[in-house]
Amino acid sequence: MNLSYARYTGSTALTIMLLVSSQPLKAVEDFDDFWVAPTAINVNNSSKSGPFEVKTSWVNKLADRSSQLLHRDSVISTFASTSNGFNTFAFASSYSEQESSAAIGIRVGSLSFYANSGSGESYSHNNTNYSGIDPYAYHGGNIVDYQYTGASMGFATGKYSQLQAGRTTVTADRLEDRHSSFIDFSNNRMFARYTYVERGSDYVGYGLDAGIKIGRVDLAYQELTSRYDVSTRRIRFNWKQGQQNSFWFDLSAHRNAAFEAYSDSSIMISWQHSLGGNNLASYATDDEPDEPQQRGTMDRGVLIGGAVAAGAVVLSSGSGGQDSADRAPPDTTQSAPQPADDPTILDISDTSIDEMMSAIFDLANQNFTDNSQTTEPDQNSIGTEGNPQLDPAQHDSARSRFNSINPISVAENREYGGYVYQTADGSFATTNPIGGDAQSVSLGDPNFSVPNGTTARASYHTHGAYDPQFASEEFSNTDLEGDRVHNIDGYLATPMGTFLYHDVTTGQISNLGTVNN
Repeated sequence: MNLSYARYTGSTALTIMLLVSSQPLKAVEDFDDFWVAPTAINVNNSSKSGPFEVKTSWVNKLADRSSQLLHRDSVISTFASTSNGFNTFAFASSYSEQESSAAIGIRVGSLSFYANSGSGESYSHNNTNYSGIDPYAYHGGNIVDYQYTGASMGFATGKYSQLQAGRTTVTADRLEDRHSSFIDFSNNRMFARYTYVERGSDYVGYGLDAGIKIGRVDLAYQELTSRYDVSTRRIRFNWKQGQQNSFWFDLSAHRNAAFEAYSDSSIMISWQHSLGGNNLASYATDDEPDEPQQRGTMDRGVLIGGAVAAGAVVLSSGSGGQDSADRAPPDTTQSAPQPADDPTILDISDTSIDEMMSAIFDLANQNFTDNSQTTEPDQNSIGTEGNPQLDPAQHDSARSRFNSINPISVAENREYGGYVYQTADGSFATTNPIGGDAQSVSLGDPNFSVPNGTTARASYHTHGAYDPQFASEEFSNTDLEGDRVHNIDGYLATPMGTFLYHDVTTGQISNLGTVNN
């Protein structure tokens, strides 16, 4: 059930938590899996192995975070700790098909030290702190392997409270390193964490997480905001009526200034009845809470590093900086220099409206070709006279890709792009398209984006659906500059189905006909 609701802010949620923070509650470990969907299956087991207390869990959660992904992440996690009352050593690990991670923590008196590392694909499948948030709403859908390492230090400020601060670094091929710094406070009543994310030396965004438990009710607030005006804010209430029945009440708001389809608000009400002995609710607990661990929460301290890395990956993993292909406003877009006798150039200087419209129709009739995928380029307009060494098969490869992806781009109002490359035997192919948003797509470095042993010859990208805010029917300055920087040609498919080619050698832009739209 989805209903619109009034906007709320992080300050409101924190105010509520501070007002009720004096109420008795269980340790904040209840919030480890708080954002997992109620349909997730969570099986927990505790045992003792020598001096270690061992907790294991298995979570089978739906990973439908975008229209591009629909599968389940089966995550197995282990947490082991041993303590002599004053000193504690803890180890945590998690594993799924897409990701593995490990972390250690050592506490000596009031001080604790933590280190963590892991690797994954595209976004964190194992960490549940950002479950349900679509990472592709924040960036184009680059699927890229990443690794992360981090370290932090904690200080026990009371019998059950701890202040922790640290930094995590996320690395990936073709992307600048991401650095995520955080400060976190937790006790046996509540927790709150602020995370600041940078890419290189530039600010990317921030995350805010807070939670509190009041009797059988868990309440948490989460915010993730990108510098590119993309944000998610959500509040969740969970009420556990005994061990079998749990109720969830969610309020969420997502905003993407560039892509209206990702801007929405919703209310969700869920109920779950557990069958059998296992707790099917992802964070159902016993009626009587366990005694909170003294001198801070060691297991929470070990797990925070992975959560901080997960937030950094969601905010920035799909983009290596500002995009290399985009649509520019009409009043700022300029075409590259072209020869005056190019038949595809329309000179509108000193031209009346009637003459201009007549010239437009004449040009459209001149360049019209069949719209099917088998259409061959018009050899009189492909610009090979400017670059006689160009193999027409390069055009054909780009045309074939556009015929399949441009209709999707127009329907979704989302840019897609990639590279045309040449293999060792001289044939041409294209990389799988990368999804962007309504105004841009990040293509990455062509030297690393094409298969080994091949050579990138051209970029290709689409311009989504028609939008009067953009000069959608032509290359932008950013498009042309990206081709010049990498010294490769460029192809563009427009919302109207025009197939444009940028010859980087001559600077000439040519109309190759039409593609599907």
